[in-house]
Amino acid sequence: FRVIREGARAREYDAALQWLVLAGMVYKTVVTEKPELPLSFYEDTTCFKVYMLDIGLLRKLSRLPAEVFISPVKMFTEFKGAIAENIVLTSLLAQGYDLPHYWTLQGNKAEVDFLVNDGLRILPIEVKSGKDYETHRALSNIMDCAEYHLPEAIVFNNDNLKQIGNILYAPIYMIMFLEEKSFDFAVRTVNLYKYLTNEHKALTRIMPANPRHILIGVTYSDSFINTKPTIKENRDTII
Repeated sequence: FRVIREGARAREYDAALQWLVLAGMVYKTVVTEKPELPLSFYEDTTCFKVYMLDIGLLRKLSRLPAEVFISPVKMFTEFKGAIAENIVLTSLLAQGYDLPHYWTLQGNKAEVDFLVNDGLRILPIEVKSGKDYETHRALSNIMDCAEYHLPEAIVFNNDNLKQIGNILYAPIYMIMFLEEKSFDFAVRTVNLYKYLTNEHKALTRIMPANPRHILIGVTYSDSFINTKPTIKENRDTII
């Protein structure tokens, strides 16, 4: 509450905030001390972040001109990140996910924006609106910790789809496909493209010169991140 006023205490504003939450006007996410199941067991309710229920209302209440989203403005950087986070959160909730938690490094020096409870796994999600989206201290820290057993993470940003190690980088708009197979298909497609690009010489060696021999399909492993197509020759067709 010190963001509202220096020296502010919870008893002064907690009831008003709770009223906004219950009215559905805002969403309140709390920090969790460990990315383990269940996240609610490790949460610290004294540390939280607040998001608006609607991006349009957030822009209007912030007195932010709508054209700022299509016209590059150097003064629109920090708040742009806040809006991007809000977009991701509202999309997660619209797809049926529970209200996520977030995680911070010791001393609140850096944070992972969202920890999503997705069945039997916890999916860390980072939201980046700037060009340095591959720099994520807290996310790297949490993914490198063997104690947490987190196999994958997603960084939503303003660039194209790609994968580096066990971190997938995806355009912010793709958050709407997280619950659907189309998102998984996009991931597999980019992995297939990367594989075929890297292995084009090997593919050329087994691809006959006869034009009747065509590439008609690829089989995938079940891994979300480490997807590799299996290529085998079957008479006149490479499958």
